[in-house]
Amino acid sequence: MDPLGRYTIAGLEYPAGLNSTVSAVELAVQMNTALLNQGVGQRFEEIFFVTHSFGGILVQEMLHQALLSPGGEGAVNEKTKLGSLYDKTKLVFLIATPAEGADLASMTRKLTGMGTPILSDLRRIDENSYLRSLRNTWAALLSNGKLAPQLACAYETVPTWGFVAVPQDKISTNCRGVPFPAAEDHNMIVKPSTSSAAIHGWVRGKLAEHRLASTAPNTSQTVAEPAPTHLLGTRFSSEAR
Repeated sequence: MDPLGRYTIAGLEYPAGLNSTVSAVELAVQMNTALLNQGVGQRFEEIFFVTHSFGGILVQEMLHQALLSPGGEGAVNEKTKLGSLYDKTKLVFLIATPAEGADLASMTRKLTGMGTPILSDLRRIDENSYLRSLRNTWAALLSNGKLAPQLACAYETVPTWGFVAVPQDKISTNCRGVPFPAAEDHNMIVKPSTSSAAIHGWVRGKLAEHRLASTAPNTSQTVAEPAPTHLLGTRFSSEAR
């Protein structure tokens, strides 16, 4: 397996406090705009997203928006150029992503009366038409025979503040392969202390599986990267972390 340092690493930030006034759909628009402005869909041959918690929902929404944009499904449109972002994304890691909703969000919303967009978007799927629609959209994308980014899922098994925030029954039903159980809580599952940590090895292994299964030439090569830049909360850096 190639060292992760051979990949260009980027961190994509977003404002997602419970008091935030923007919804998942609106946050995804902001993220698409940031990646569009950086030319990510054109600069790289293959793209992989490693997401945590709500970030996994946002990336699925973002990629669906990219697919539906003018010139979607890989066609380069000079105005939006979003289609290539969907087309070049090969794998999305959904780590502790509450794709079926979060009990805590439903309970907090009912107890406090808070009606913020993010709390609404994270309600349990039985009372959440947005998450049901997103789940069904991805089920269709993955089953219609067209090339779609695959979803690799992991979940925590250790309680956070007395309960498991995202247990196995709350992760996506569209996962490829067997979901990975990590012996970490909701926060530490994405903070491996060493490269020998289980979750780190799982991500590396999935990348290696993709490499072996791919028939495209030169998939191990990385693209020359300019100096790190900042835009709309996006940082691009060649430093592996």
